[in-house]
Amino acid sequence: MGVRFDLGTTNVVAYLTSHSAHSAARLTRSTVQAFLERIAYDNDPMRPRFISTSYQWAADIQRIARSSLKRLNAVAWESSDDEVLEDEVLRDVLAPLRDVLGNYDLYIMPIGTWEHEGTLDRFANEAARMPGYGILVLIPDYYEPSANTKVLDPNQATIDALKQRDTWPGAIYLLRTGESRFLPLDEAYERLSILASAIENRDFERAADVLALPSRSAHDLPLSRILHLSDLHFGTGRAAETQMLLELAIRRRRENIDGIVITGDLFDQPQERHAQQFRNFQQQLTLISNGQRPIIVPGNHDQRIFGNAVQGVGVSLRQVADLRWEEVVVDERARIAYFCFDSSRTGDLARGEVGADQLLRVGTAWEVRNDRGQFDDYTRVALIHHHPYPFKKYRETSIFDVRSWVGREKFIALRDADRFLSWCAGRNIGLILHGHKHIPRLVHASVSDGNVPARYRDITTVGCGSSLGAGGSPLSFNVLELRPGMSSWSVDFQVDRGDGQGFRSAVVESNVSSAHA
Repeated sequence: MGVRFDLGTTNVVAYLTSHSAHSAARLTRSTVQAFLERIAYDNDPMRPRFISTSYQWAADIQRIARSSLKRLNAVAWESSDDEVLEDEVLRDVLAPLRDVLGNYDLYIMPIGTWEHEGTLDRFANEAARMPGYGILVLIPDYYEPSANTKVLDPNQATIDALKQRDTWPGAIYLLRTGESRFLPLDEAYERLSILASAIENRDFERAADVLALPSRSAHDLPLSRILHLSDLHFGTGRAAETQMLLELAIRRRRENIDGIVITGDLFDQPQERHAQQFRNFQQQLTLISNGQRPIIVPGNHDQRIFGNAVQGVGVSLRQVADLRWEEVVVDERARIAYFCFDSSRTGDLARGEVGADQLLRVGTAWEVRNDRGQFDDYTRVALIHHHPYPFKKYRETSIFDVRSWVGREKFIALRDADRFLSWCAGRNIGLILHGHKHIPRLVHASVSDGNVPARYRDITTVGCGSSLGAGGSPLSFNVLELRPGMSSWSVDFQVDRGDGQGFRSAVVESNVSSAHA
């Protein structure tokens, strides 16, 4: 039996098929509404939403979805499209569908782009018509090949699927007992009949063992992983409390990390005591990374009293001068070139700027480092403290509850951000990493290089929250996975809510795009 879903509503599917009393997935009104509308109004006979031998079952699903849609409009009429719905509202709206769709033993979700549509439709139809009554196939409407994909609170199989877009098409298998696995399509076919037989015989232990078998091809492709930290604010009591938790989380991931970057606000005040605490941490990271020093850029707190300056008053550069950060760093092992900027060198209050003189200096440093063109095909990454795009609190869904000051954009912004972005486009930089806002986020945009005629470059801009939970915020860091030439990437936003519960994947985003180095 099968139901067709928009893959963008994966979180709704996860909520409906969860067997726990409480689902951790955060669902916005627009996501739930889009899901219900697609189920309630099936107008495409060539690609039906339902694959079932029972006409009555399909009719019942549509009737329930229409009723739930009316209920959503009644109980959440004051909610904005991007507002996360409260648990009580979700239970009220989705409980009837959950009663129908949440009672299967095995869920299967084919995953891929429209280029794989025919192949995945055949697989979905075959899987949906397997003998027995314990399998439900959740068939997506497929992505555009280069579309950015984002999933909030993903399970492990979804994380693996999004991080391995180069292995698509494939399928996600999810057992009622909680085990899950993403498999490339050839392996998904191989395990389908075995899983169906185990489910039909109620042998769930065997089914779990089949899913646990390692994939042959999931980890064959070359990959570079970057650990992105930011806004540590050493010198505060909060940093002292949370440092060990962060270090342990990094140690557990050290075998899979090619490099560590830190995008500013390394310490809270430009004082020797604060800077020394950061240097001690920096040495710990160097040991964890087998001698590879973290790549850093300074932030406004590293050179301004309380992070602010007015007409030069409040600036102290002593500790920044001792950091020994470099404007261009080339990691030949990972085949990545880092362009490093000090966005706090000029500007007042907590604002930042990258002036024309600094752009010229970084560009010259790159030409000297790459004098024979030996690094032309390396992935290019820019590191900066300030965020190039303003955070619009009411227009995007935050990864976690934002701090109260995030609305004061004019006091903390990056001046002439368009100039900086255009320079990055002209230098064929495909990835920008930043901090400053204490808010994890991702912006994917096509950026003009500012020339005539203009050339455009797809640039992914990734922000990290405060890795040590400054100001009582959640702790966060990002793990970025890059394929050679930036042909594909994924970002895993790891968050601990601030009480030591442990880091988890709050959001995973991925993309496949062409890059021209």
